[in-house]
Amino acid sequence: MLLLKLLLTTHLLFSAEIVSMSVAKVEKDVLTSRDVLISHYISQAISNKKITELKLKSESFRSAVSSTLLEAVVFKEAKALETSFVSDAEIQSNVQKALPKLQQQSFWRQLDVSRSELNDQMEKKLKAQAFIQFKANSSIIPVTDTEALNYFKANQSRFSGLEFEAFKDQIKKYLSKQQMDERLKSWFRTLREKYSVNNMLGEWDQK
Repeated sequence: MLLLKLLLTTHLLFSAEIVSMSVAKVEKDVLTSRDVLISHYISQAISNKKITELKLKSESFRSAVSSTLLEAVVFKEAKALETSFVSDAEIQSNVQKALPKLQQQSFWRQLDVSRSELNDQMEKKLKAQAFIQFKANSSIIPVTDTEALNYFKANQSRFSGLEFEAFKDQIKKYLSKQQMDERLKSWFRTLREKYSVNNMLGEWDQK
């Protein structure tokens, strides 16, 4: 019985250590794997997706680290500019929406997330997402007919020999989105440099 208790205690300590492993830094703030798990599960809960357990050694976890880092730097920028597109009421509404779904999951309960911590994480996520949407909308620049025609001529083999007018609107939407994506990527790169992002996942993953 004593041996069983020792083994159980060791397992719990080991699990806690892994869940709280440092995976990245934003300036002096350390991002742990526990932070990433919390952020990931909250995203699933508020987007009405099925909440599934995220394994630390998976590619999905690597992607979740990147998403959490992005939200962290965007939130810092929003605070620095004193910009907020989300009210306290919206934050609390989403907490109320997410909490029952999260509490049904044993892997969420094991993270032992306090209500205050959930509120803080929800605030960061919602304000970052709102700021990203604002930047995306402000990055949209109308594409001219000439730009669309030039693209059509350069890629005629893709359009089944049909006339330009049949694809003009579709091409404009595509080019507009492409330009918006490039501007957002450029902004994200600027923020990563500004806030000294250091993703340590590769180094940690090799240990």
